[in-house]
Amino acid sequence: MGKLLTCQLSSPPWQSSQWFLAAPFHGKFQETLCSLVYCCIQINTSARQEAARYAMMHHGLSAALPWGLIAASMACLLTLLALFTRAALANHRRCWRVSHFPAKAKETHPREDEDVPVSHTIVLRTLPRSRRRDAAILAARAFCDSPAYVHILRGDRTFRLEALVWLFERNIALVQDESALDPTRCLFSSSDSITSFFWLRPFAAPVSLWAKIRAGLLWFPILFGTAPFRRLLTIGDKLDETTRVVVQKHISSDFLKETLVLERMVVDPSLHGRGLGSACLNSALASNAKAPVVLSTQLQRNVEFYSRIGFQVVLEQRFGAPGDPFGFRSWWMLRPAAGAVATSSAKVKSS
Repeated sequence: MGKLLTCQLSSPPWQSSQWFLAAPFHGKFQETLCSLVYCCIQINTSARQEAARYAMMHHGLSAALPWGLIAASMACLLTLLALFTRAALANHRRCWRVSHFPAKAKETHPREDEDVPVSHTIVLRTLPRSRRRDAAILAARAFCDSPAYVHILRGDRTFRLEALVWLFERNIALVQDESALDPTRCLFSSSDSITSFFWLRPFAAPVSLWAKIRAGLLWFPILFGTAPFRRLLTIGDKLDETTRVVVQKHISSDFLKETLVLERMVVDPSLHGRGLGSACLNSALASNAKAPVVLSTQLQRNVEFYSRIGFQVVLEQRFGAPGDPFGFRSWWMLRPAAGAVATSSAKVKSS
């Protein structure tokens, strides 16, 4: 009877609990969780085996039977808890996907015959909090095939799109909530669709790690895997650090507090070629003419676009090992204010 009880302790309920606990997660995190659960199972099983054997030897079947019932009950409870956790996470991601794709995304596209503002009638507004999701969808579509995000997320385009919408929505919330003045700028069409979006945030006011955690950053590895999360942190830190180096090297210290960082500059793909991007940026930059503006981009065609608006390449750098198919190049560009350029403003190229 003692052997029967100890066999039941290590039979499928424990193994199924191990699987259902780890199933919602991905990659190394899943392997680590599986190992942790397995170790706990082995420790608890060994302890109960010894207790059941002692009870059989000294007190007979009447003392050993409750141990088997307790073990079976705990196995059932652990299995139910794991099933509930897995179902909750799956439902969370399913509800999130339904709320973002595809209906809402389609609504944000302007019609072909829609009245879209031209350069001389550009009126930029700050992004309303209720439209963060729409702006995130527009930005995700624009950056989905960016070499940097392909390097970070890998996977197919649908996966990258889902991850970027989730990430950008929280990114926008962070920028708006953590800034004294809302730095977002967007252009709306006659039907209230967002046709262009970007922000100009102060360089001297970076977003803290604690603010990112409060915004839900730690959900990213659970929903999209630990490997993309690790690459996101690594590449993000490198890009931010290089931006700091560029600003300190190429902008006079008297202008550091006024320096702005241009990010998430996007135009609806169906409206490319109409001059909307140039008109929006020129309008925003005209109202900040005394402030130097720095940006980074990972696409050669964007370098040409920003060059026409007055930006100059000050640094070019490659990320990734030689021969890495996911390696990419990044350009840092600067649009200085009058007198804001430091003496060492020559273009630098790094590999």
